[in-house]
Amino acid sequence: MHTTYAYAYAYYICICICARYRLQTVFAPAWGLNAKLLSAVRGVGLEVLDFRSHHLEDRHLDFSRLVVNEIFLEDRQTVDRSIC
Repeated sequence: MHTTYAYAYAYYICICICARYRLQTVFAPAWGLNAKLLSAVRGVGLEVLDFRSHHLEDRHLDFSRLVVNEIFLEDRQTVDRSIC
């Protein structure tokens, strides 16, 4: 004799989608600039995912004196809960 069992499972899946940003700044170099920038970003509740800093290089233009900062941020306070 063969017995068949049927199981019913109820799953509640909630997917939270956080906002992510890429912030790019171009400044003249100054002492403590990166620390102030990161402090300001964290002060508004954003989480830093990645931080990159480099100098612009162009032989024809005088951009070599500028620093480019790229910060990849995540905002976990702004969440799309419409699909929960």
